[in-house]
Amino acid sequence: MKYISLLILLLLLSFTLTSCCKFSNFLPKKTPVESDKSDYIGKWKSEDNDYIVIQKDGTGGFKSGNKEIDGGSVKITEKHITISLFGFEKKFKITSPPEFKNGKWF
Repeated sequence: MKYISLLILLLLLSFTLTSCCKFSNFLPKKTPVESDKSDYIGKWKSEDNDYIVIQKDGTGGFKSGNKEIDGGSVKITEKHITISLFGFEKKFKITSPPEFKNGKWF
């Protein structure tokens, strides 16, 4: 009987904690890339082989040094690209918007 009471108490506690916590805050929110930012869609590599990947559906990832995220949510503003996943985020400064020259994106 003692173990049944303890089990019931643990179940109630887990349901309470689950309902109080908003796990959805840590999940990537898919918001498609806005049409005026569609030039950012693709894989962008730096000279040292770090990269950012931006998908049309608003997800993406990056590799920078020893950090790597794949499948995170992407937010693009005029000054920054932010990629976040499960509460971790990396913000990249935009020094100039993408430009298409001589058949290549820069």
